[in-house]
Amino acid sequence: MAKKHQDDTEKEAVDRRAASSADRIEDMAGAALEAMIADRQRVVMSGMLDAAEAIDAARDSLSKAKRDEAAQAAAHAAQWLQDYANDMARGGPTRTIESIEEAARRNPALFIGGAAALGAAVMWRLQSRGPAASDGTPDAPAPDADKASGSKAA
Repeated sequence: MAKKHQDDTEKEAVDRRAASSADRIEDMAGAALEAMIADRQRVVMSGMLDAAEAIDAARDSLSKAKRDEAAQAAAHAAQWLQDYANDMARGGPTRTIESIEEAARRNPALFIGGAAALGAAVMWRLQSRGPAASDGTPDAPAPDADKASGSKAA
């Protein structure tokens, strides 16, 4: 009976140590993730402010070209980017995620359009970085293949 009690006590002690270790690992992983998100958050904020500045310049061009509706949409998009970049600066990673979710719910068309524009920009950037695989023309058949098919048709 005493042996069973000792085994149970040892098992409980091992369980407590394991739970404590798991809690410490979770805390360390959470801190590392938060640091990584904070670093990425600074990069995203900078990109958002740069994009807002570019959109604002496009708004000026649209206004000069008497494209008032497009200029108004550009002004709205630039303001949205500035607001959320500033919101990111004030809040932590959790607040950033919440504000993006809220913005997507309030204006899904702008969010989807922004995501499409971001995707196009990323694709353009990736394609411009890679080596040119071809000159953009379809592969021509080998000259020998043309001769071989010509002799069979004759």
